[in-house]
Amino acid sequence: MTYFGFWSVLVSAVVLFTQFVGAEETGSGVTRPQPIGIDFADTFVTASYAHAKDNITLLAAVSAKDEPYEQHLFLLRWEDPSHKYPSRISKSVKPSEWIRLFIVTKAQNCLDWLVRHIPFQDHPAATAIKNSGTGNWIQTMAEYVFGAAKALYLKTKGDTLSLEMTHEEIKDGFISLLKRVKEQALENRNTTITFAVLSLPDYFNDTIRAIAGEACREVGIQAISPVPRTTMGVWGAEIAHDDDTRVLILDHGKYHLTMRTYQTVRNRSKPLLQRYLSIDIFASATLDRELVNRVIETDAILKKQINSGANRARLREAIETARPKIKGSIDQLFARANDGSDNEDYNYNEWPLNIKDWWHGMEGSAVLRWEDVEYVEEEYVKNLAQTIKTFLVTLPMGREHSKKEDLDPEDIDAAVILTTGIDGDLLKRAINKALGREVNIIGGSFTDVILAANGAALVALKVLHSWEEEQESRDRYSDNFEHHEL
Repeated sequence: MTYFGFWSVLVSAVVLFTQFVGAEETGSGVTRPQPIGIDFADTFVTASYAHAKDNITLLAAVSAKDEPYEQHLFLLRWEDPSHKYPSRISKSVKPSEWIRLFIVTKAQNCLDWLVRHIPFQDHPAATAIKNSGTGNWIQTMAEYVFGAAKALYLKTKGDTLSLEMTHEEIKDGFISLLKRVKEQALENRNTTITFAVLSLPDYFNDTIRAIAGEACREVGIQAISPVPRTTMGVWGAEIAHDDDTRVLILDHGKYHLTMRTYQTVRNRSKPLLQRYLSIDIFASATLDRELVNRVIETDAILKKQINSGANRARLREAIETARPKIKGSIDQLFARANDGSDNEDYNYNEWPLNIKDWWHGMEGSAVLRWEDVEYVEEEYVKNLAQTIKTFLVTLPMGREHSKKEDLDPEDIDAAVILTTGIDGDLLKRAINKALGREVNIIGGSFTDVILAANGAALVALKVLHSWEEEQESRDRYSDNFEHHEL
C-alpha cells in the first residue's frame, strides 16, 4: 500500500469538502460534517469526538473479539503481500551486493528464532527451499512459516471457519460493529454519528477500503476517504506538524506488527525516507506460541499427553489468558485508573493453567512460570530491537551518494505505538534498545487504544472548519449578490 502522509490527509479533506459543497448544491441532503473519527483496530473499534484540538471525547469502544470482523482481519492480513517479505526493506536500498547480503543476513536472524520452533525442518520441501538461492530462501521460508500459522489459526478456531470470504460477508462484519458503535455513542454521549473520518489498517487494499465506506453508508454514516491508522496515530499523538519531527510508528496486534517512518515536515538537508515494513513474526501470538513450547518442555506429564494427542491449541488459549495475569497487567491497569500508580516490576511467580477440552473430554492442568515469561519476552525484545535497527540502518542507504560505511541508524525523534494488547512495554524497550537511547514514546498501553481514533477526529475537525469557512464565504457572496440586485 502506498504511503499516506500529512499532505495526503489534507488533500483527502479538500476532496471531501468539495463533495460536500457540490452535494449540498444539488440538494442531496448532505448535512454538516461532525468532528468524529472511527478507528478499526484488530480487536477494537473506537470512535472519538474532537471538540477542539486539545479537547477530545471518547464516544464508543467496541470489542471485536470473536466477531466475524476479527477473522476477516486475520485473513485479509494474510492476503496482503507485504507480510511475506521480511526483507522488503531492500526496496529502499541500492542493489549492490554487500547491501543485499547485509539485509539477507539480518532478515535470516530475525526469522531464525521463530523458524527453529516450526516443525518443518524435515519437510520434503526443505531441500528445495534452501537450494533456491539466498534471497529466495528467505521469501519462500517466510511464506511457508506464515502459511503454517494461518492453518494453525483456522484449526484452533474450529471447523466452521473458512479460508474464503465474500465481499458481502466482509461488509456485514463492518456493519455489525458500526451499529454497535452508533448505539454506544448515542447511549453514552447522546451523539448520533452521521459523519466520520475512517482510520483503517494499512494493509487494506482499495477494495476493502471501499467496502468499509459502503458499510458506513448503510448505517447512515458519511465517511471521508479512509486513511491508514499508522498516520492517524501520529495525529492522535499530538506531534506538532509544524516542527521537523522524524517519527517511527509501530502498529501491533495479536497477529501483526508493522513499522512506518514518518516525517512531519522536511526542513533537514537529508529527509527521512518514509517506508512501510511488515514484520508479523513479532506479533503477540508469537510470544504465546513460544511459551507453549517452554511449558511443554518443562512438564513431562504434559509433554506425554501432547504426544498422545492432547489439544495443543487449548494449552495456547490458556496461556494467552494467563500471561497478562502473571504479569500483573490487569492489576496495573486498574491501579493506574484508581490512583495513578504504576509498578512495572509487579508480577506473580507462577500462574495455574486450567486447560479446557484438553484430552478425551478431560480438563488439563499445568503452571505458567514467570521465569519462562521473562525469558521469552527478553528474547522478543532483543530480536525486535535488532530488526528495528536494521530497518533504520537501511533507510539512509536509499539516498543518493550514500556510502556503504554509513551503518548508523536513521535519526528518530519520537515513536508512536498503536496496540490493543499487553506488550506495549516490550515494544518500548525494543525501540530504546534499537536506538541506543531513550526517545519520546507515545502510546503502548491499553488505555492508548484511542490514539488513531483521536487522530481521525482531529482530521474531521479540520474538515468541519473548512466546511464552515466555505459556508461563510458562500453566505457573504449571496448577501453581496442580493444587495447588488436591489
